[in-house]
Amino acid sequence: MKTFTLPYCLALIFTFVSISALAQETKISKKNVPSAVLEAFAKTYPKAAIKQTNKEIKDGITYYEIESKDGKIKRDVLFSQNGAIAEVEEIIGAKSLPHSVQESIVNKYPGEKIVTIEKNVKGNSTHYEILLSPKKGKKHEVVFDESGAVIPS
Repeated sequence: MKTFTLPYCLALIFTFVSISALAQETKISKKNVPSAVLEAFAKTYPKAAIKQTNKEIKDGITYYEIESKDGKIKRDVLFSQNGAIAEVEEIIGAKSLPHSVQESIVNKYPGEKIVTIEKNVKGNSTHYEILLSPKKGKKHEVVFDESGAVIPS
């Protein structure tokens, strides 16, 4: 019977996980995006420029992601095949944060600087993924809901 070493097993697991992750999201050309998705994007974001399109599978459901730039706003929009918006991710500035989130950062992470903010809207739920930089130590991400509560990861 052949035995496998731990490094070999870890490499094998890493390979399968990597292949699985790659199979979930695939870059595709704009011509392979359903017309309903392109029409919905153009109607919702008429001034946005499409930077990249992807086909994504989440929980066995196929979605189409459009990465775009709308002025200074970087935005990724996930659409179902029929053009319905499933999720929107936008890079925003600190001034766009709800006051409750701003207060929470000041109170829970005093002295830390905001590096980036990503606003995520999925259905009726909105949360903010904020990369913070302490005076000492490594940058870290904290996720807040609209009320300013930290969402555990």
